[in-house]
Amino acid sequence: MKDDQKAGGGIGSPAFADGVHGNDVYFMLLTEAQLLLYLNDPLSEWPTPYVVSTFRKPFPRDGSALNITIPVVKEELYSALLMQVSGNEIHLDGSWQFKNPESELSLQALYKPFFCGLFAWSLLFITLVLSVGLTMIAGRYRVHGGHRMIVSVLFFRAFSFWLQGMYLNYVATSGISSWPLGQLVEVMMHFQGILQLVLMMILALGLFSMRGSLNFVEIRFILCIATLSFYLSLFEVFADSSTRDGYLLCRMILHSLAYLCILVAINFNIQVLRSKIAESPISRTVGSLYQVAQAFSWYRGLFIIFLVSPTLNVMFVDGVMNWKDQWLIDLIHMSCDCGLYFVLL
Repeated sequence: MKDDQKAGGGIGSPAFADGVHGNDVYFMLLTEAQLLLYLNDPLSEWPTPYVVSTFRKPFPRDGSALNITIPVVKEELYSALLMQVSGNEIHLDGSWQFKNPESELSLQALYKPFFCGLFAWSLLFITLVLSVGLTMIAGRYRVHGGHRMIVSVLFFRAFSFWLQGMYLNYVATSGISSWPLGQLVEVMMHFQGILQLVLMMILALGLFSMRGSLNFVEIRFILCIATLSFYLSLFEVFADSSTRDGYLLCRMILHSLAYLCILVAINFNIQVLRSKIAESPISRTVGSLYQVAQAFSWYRGLFIIFLVSPTLNVMFVDGVMNWKDQWLIDLIHMSCDCGLYFVLL
């Protein structure tokens, strides 16, 4: 038994072939409500073709291929279900093609290429403005390497948005998922996430704000986290579906360890700054210590928001948003992701 979630609003064209004889295997198309009704049925453990469905068709008796085209009028979430009734072992080889009238993309991703291009060119323009602005005010105000690192990460973020938008436009026009371009987009998104993680670790350790350099142990720790994360990302992108979840779990555990170290480093630096402020006499240096301590407190609050944002996003999506509003969810996620860097500046 197998089901595959698809969005409605187009035409589904499944094609399966394996030499299946008799009326033992059925292809069904279920809406979200019909799928929930079937899963909540206490008799759902027993295979039966008598399931409330939008479309049902048995495989041919002579074992020939099943080629059908299903026009879908209502915008709805559909599940493609293969029901095997007799319990005998079968091997199916097939494909599923979904088409929207306006685009080859699903209904949820219909507006995503536009937003990716918009954010890419907007971030590129803002990066250029910030680069020129930081160069002009470098003599009057304190501009350190942390600002330049944030601008560099913004540039890579803009490039990843542009690459993702170009790939989605290619899929929308051709209907073909390009293997090298799709993998390149995933690798670039992971690489930008690694740069973001390295930036957070460097800022949490107090580089550019409390000291001018890191010690050997800190540099080696950051390089180990970045290198392991990069290799796990490559394995996750190029691995098959059976082992991809394992690499994803290892990468998430590694990032969780890095997030824990960031929180510990921020709290440690805040305590060190407060001790220096309490022990220092009244002077001009105390004012700068107050500013650095306040900046670390803001950074800690921002980082905690960054950590809980995925949970809030899931709660918001499940409780408020409709499945058709995925473009709005992507827009909010892109805006929050880019807003993080501007707050750090």
